[in-house]
Amino acid sequence: MCYVPRPPRVIHPLHRLRDALNKSSQKEFAKMLGISARYIQDFEAGRPIPDWLLDEIMLRFGIDPDSLRQEAGWPISLLDTDRFNFTYRDPDLGDGPGDSASDEEIAESMLNAIDSAVALNRKITRLQKIRDKNERLKISIELWQQYATLSQSEAHQSIEEVLVVKLSLLRDAARQKGSYLAAALQLSNWIEKAVELFGLRKTINELRAKRTDWPPVIELLRNEWPSFADLLGAHFWLQGEDRIKPLAGRGRRNAIRSPARRQGHRGG
Repeated sequence: MCYVPRPPRVIHPLHRLRDALNKSSQKEFAKMLGISARYIQDFEAGRPIPDWLLDEIMLRFGIDPDSLRQEAGWPISLLDTDRFNFTYRDPDLGDGPGDSASDEEIAESMLNAIDSAVALNRKITRLQKIRDKNERLKISIELWQQYATLSQSEAHQSIEEVLVVKLSLLRDAARQKGSYLAAALQLSNWIEKAVELFGLRKTINELRAKRTDWPPVIELLRNEWPSFADLLGAHFWLQGEDRIKPLAGRGRRNAIRSPARRQGHRGG
C-alpha cells in the first residue's frame, strides 16, 4: 500500500490572529469586532476581508492589512514594518506640550519621550529575537496597545482633507460617467450603516439639536434625518403633465411644474 502524505493544512492569517488574542471560537472573536461569526468563518475560508475591517484590525491590534489579505501565513505587526513613522510623546501632555508650554515642560516632555523610545526599542529588540511566531505576535499586539496612540487632532485634520478630495473626485467622476445617483445612493447607504455600526444615532441627534449654523440648502437636517428617497422626492417629474406632485417624500414640498414645458421637451 502506497502512503500518500497529507497536504499541509492551510491556516488563514485571521485564524492565527484569533489564536494570538486567545479567542478560541470564531463567535468570541466576531463579538470583539462587532460582526457576525459567519463572516469570520467565511474570511478564514478565503473570502476577501473588506477594507473597513482590515483598517479596524490595524487600529486596534497594529496588524499590517496586507498580511491579512493572504490566503495563508502569519499576520505581520506594524512594529515589524517600515510603513508607519512613529514619534514619541509624553502621554500626559496629549498631542504635545503646546505653544504655551514652559521651557521646563518642553524639556520634561522631551526626556519622557526619550525614555519611552529607549524602553520601546529595547522591547522591540527582544521581540525580534523570539522565534515562536505565535508568541511574537502576542507580544507585538501587547506593545502596540500599550505604546501606539494617534495624534488625534493631526490625524483628524489630515483624514478630513483627504476625504474631502476623494468625495470631490468621486462626485466629478460619477457625473462624467452618468452614474452620479447610483454612486450617491451607495454613499448614503454606507453612511446609514456606519451610523448603526458605531452607535452614533443618539450623538448625531444631540449634535443636530445644538447646531445653529445650518446652511439653507440643508436646513431640513435640523429637524430630521432624510433618507435617500426623501432627498429625491422633489426631483422626480412625469413628462406631459401640466402640474404634478413629488413621487416620493413626506408631503413637505409643494407641487412642482413639469419640465415638459421647458425648451426641448414635448408634451405627451
